[in-house]
Amino acid sequence: MSENNFLHQIIIDTDEFSLFNEFINAINNSQFKFFLIADKNTEKYCLPLIKKFVKNVENSDIIVLNNGESFKNINTCIDIWRWLLENGADRDSIVINLGGGVISDIGGFVASTIKRGIKFINIPTTLMSMVDASLGGKNGIDISNIKNQIGLYTNPYLVVVSPVFLKTLPERHIVSGFAEMLKYALIDNVYLWYEINKDKGIILNVVNKYIAQCIDIKMNIVSKDFYETGERKILNFGHTFGHAIESYYLTNNINSLLHGEALYAGIILESFLSYNICGLKKMDLNNICDLIFSLYKLPLINKEDFIEIIKLISFDKKNKNGAPRFSLISNIGESKYNIEVNDYELKRAVDFYINITK
Repeated sequence: MSENNFLHQIIIDTDEFSLFNEFINAINNSQFKFFLIADKNTEKYCLPLIKKFVKNVENSDIIVLNNGESFKNINTCIDIWRWLLENGADRDSIVINLGGGVISDIGGFVASTIKRGIKFINIPTTLMSMVDASLGGKNGIDISNIKNQIGLYTNPYLVVVSPVFLKTLPERHIVSGFAEMLKYALIDNVYLWYEINKDKGIILNVVNKYIAQCIDIKMNIVSKDFYETGERKILNFGHTFGHAIESYYLTNNINSLLHGEALYAGIILESFLSYNICGLKKMDLNNICDLIFSLYKLPLINKEDFIEIIKLISFDKKNKNGAPRFSLISNIGESKYNIEVNDYELKRAVDFYINITK
């Protein structure tokens, strides 16, 4: 089977006054039973928009989860599986995931495993999930607060992306989501990088115009390598350090970082590795740092914390024979993957990060 067959339908809604026309037609004319998974935020701010337009959702069973990455675990899955079974879910049922990356990850995982797999629809409500988490078929949960260690690849039946939900978000979540958009420019599209730099200072007012472009970048990469055996690994730029930092904060009950906030730190660290190992120009490294500093105040992390963070890198899924493998960039818009990085280089990157965030 061609890996292109693994691509799923994505509806990008640009007119909030005709919210989800295709989606509405598909769902309202369906005889399937629907189950909707939300969190406390999306129940309050996003579910009323959906109910207003989609009558079958009004009549569906709804479960509301606690907010946050710390609940993306097997215990939450057990609660959802039981809820689905107790309410009569069968193999013709459809799960609708209404939320950010945590909801699409755990909802996709639960739907892909119950009854050996039922259909699910992702309706991303955060910028992060619109351009990344809801797309591409990766579904998973954390274990012992280590990110995405249990999971599988199953595409959603449909993804419905509507920027109308961005109006429900605090600025912190928009800033966090923009980290993934910045990543796409760095790994694949120098012209997007130039455009982002041109909009420096007003980026958060114009994020909508980048959404479709970022989705295209991701899905083009996924179409070539669905199971992440090669090129898809470039999507992990910034994430090897980023996930380890996020896991460290979760494990130690430090004021939690959003995924994109940890990713900004990861991009800084891995841009330095790219400069030191892959020939990224010093000017480009400086520009990346400057742009991130203009968006977000990076967390202060000391050397003792980084010792534990580097240990967590050992759980990264790209590792081979215990050696950390990174996805790095040689130029803006040009990526490399499976780059082995030794302890000395990791420590140099840590020193660079500590120095620039003092």
